[in-house]
Amino acid sequence: MAAIGPSAGERARTVLACAPTLEVEVADGAETVAVHGVQPDGALALLVPERGTLARWADGLRPWCTVRAAQVTSVPSPDRVVDRVTVRGHLCVHPDVPAGMDTLMAAASGEASDVLPVDAAVLLRVNVRGVLLGHDPVSVSEFATAACDPLATVGDVVVAHLAVDHAADVRALAALLGDPFVDRARSVTPIGIDRFGITLLARSAVAARRVRLDFPAPVRGAHEVRSAMQELYRATRAAGRG
Repeated sequence: MAAIGPSAGERARTVLACAPTLEVEVADGAETVAVHGVQPDGALALLVPERGTLARWADGLRPWCTVRAAQVTSVPSPDRVVDRVTVRGHLCVHPDVPAGMDTLMAAASGEASDVLPVDAAVLLRVNVRGVLLGHDPVSVSEFATAACDPLATVGDVVVAHLAVDHAADVRALAALLGDPFVDRARSVTPIGIDRFGITLLARSAVAARRVRLDFPAPVRGAHEVRSAMQELYRATRAAGRG
């Protein structure tokens, strides 16, 4: 059976929603934006310094901009980037500040006073016109209607726990794939998790390959991960591999 997983739109939306920072480039410069969010229609909300490059360009000009973001695994590996996303769109002063601030508050962790430097700041919006996941184009309409993965905010913790405390179990689970490369691999490491399953990095002495280990059924949130993992463990025992 072919591996399943989140759609390209879901993956792109998750990266942009959860990346610690976004790199936003306009014609004569770029800024790193730490306070950001994805609005229900797929537009990006950015809180930036009012005297910065982005605020200056956005004021009445509606320039094209390029936004870059990455999802990076917390587990040490040769290439820690799980997904890269590039967005092209028009940058403007946000036309609906309350809605934009609601997006930022929903995306923020901790107290708003700690993460939202609203003094000497301006709220901007990027109206998305093009999306790339890696080098592959993603439909803008698919991106706009996609949801952020429900495990996005806990994924790093879960993956690190599996890698550190359950390495042998992960290796046993990987045997369920029946993949000769994985079976012979020198190491098999979890590097990502989403509602459909776990992304593993299998490494031999000369090569590395990412593979997917599907959950028996998609999970709806972090509260269902434990039971999904237990079902996988039961499958390894039934196959005589645990």
